[in-house]
Amino acid sequence: MKAIKTLVAVIGMTVAVFTINAETIPGCGDRTNGFSVTTGQSCFGNMPTPITLPTNVVSVPASNQILTVETVASNLWMFQSKPAFMSWALRRVSNLDLEFRSPVMVASGGYSWGWSYSSLSPSIDEMSDTVASVEVSFPIATSGRVTVTVKYLDTNWVALFEGSSEKYTYQDYPQPTNGVMRWSLYGKDPEVTIAKNIRVTVPGARYLQIFPEDGGEPIWLSPDSNGGFLIPRNVIGSRSVIVAIDSNWNQIAFDVPSGSASKVGEVHANVRPTIEGTQVLTNVNTIVIRPEAEYRRGSDILTEVTYTSNVSGVRLVVRTSEGETAQKVIIVNVATGDSGEFPINWNEDLELDFSIGRYHVIPIWWNFQDSTFESPYNSYRGGSGAVTPVIIEEK
Repeated sequence: MKAIKTLVAVIGMTVAVFTINAETIPGCGDRTNGFSVTTGQSCFGNMPTPITLPTNVVSVPASNQILTVETVASNLWMFQSKPAFMSWALRRVSNLDLEFRSPVMVASGGYSWGWSYSSLSPSIDEMSDTVASVEVSFPIATSGRVTVTVKYLDTNWVALFEGSSEKYTYQDYPQPTNGVMRWSLYGKDPEVTIAKNIRVTVPGARYLQIFPEDGGEPIWLSPDSNGGFLIPRNVIGSRSVIVAIDSNWNQIAFDVPSGSASKVGEVHANVRPTIEGTQVLTNVNTIVIRPEAEYRRGSDILTEVTYTSNVSGVRLVVRTSEGETAQKVIIVNVATGDSGEFPINWNEDLELDFSIGRYHVIPIWWNFQDSTFESPYNSYRGGSGAVTPVIIEEK
């Protein structure tokens, strides 16, 4: 193909051209574009790729590298912002892949061209100009849509940047006189962006655990055969935390916003639960039991009161927030189980003497009912006899 020969002569790069089927692009090992850098040949089916076997093979003890704060920080620093990450990724661009796919292509679902840059860390202009300098050709049957994809890749042919756009074919005018129909493309050129997943190595890390900034479930990542982790690009510039874990379960946390790394700490705390619907009192002279009520419904209250000395004339006030007085209280000695019932006149209080001990004071009401565990659509609202749903939040 004349265009490809021109590319080699002008740019001085190794280049390969191959077709791809409608479903997928063939690949070589970890290659993403089906182009073998070492041999310059297409990777189809079972075509072998020549390799050089290692020599002087010696058995050595297994490496069990321990993570350090410095290692984690130096290999994840670029996630602090999008510009930082783009700078890191641009300095690692080594290869280029240009792909065309279309349903109107003849005998193929797509064509792809891949080659290596002649310079290390090519500039942004050089990356774009190189693509623009390539004139490719492929057969089509009729007018239609063509998807153009550009990928900038690292030395392992793993995508660092990628982007696609839609173009459309149209017939040139006037047509050549040799009887071969000629077509051109029009439409928007691709804008590449950071790849959806970026391969990053963290020496010594056996796992990475990413804690999203929204507090969602953490993401566990395992390395590939060469120790690389595929980290989603939405981590870049976020308020996430990345935890690296080595084989000895040492854990280093990397805070994305600040770029700082530190050993994972432990929480030391105590938890003291409470019981819903109770109040606890000690050596009080007045016991007030006052459930919050709405239309004679609410959450009832059990009172536990402890006396470390004998107390006389303890005032007992048992009345809902709506003013309903309990018909009686049952008082239980917690230690002995002895109990007694004490009626209460409407809109009056009681005075009682308590001996040393712990007691439960249990109100019994005329109309007030506990609705803690009722369905929110199963309560009556008073007066007219109409049934109206009352929503009561369960604590």
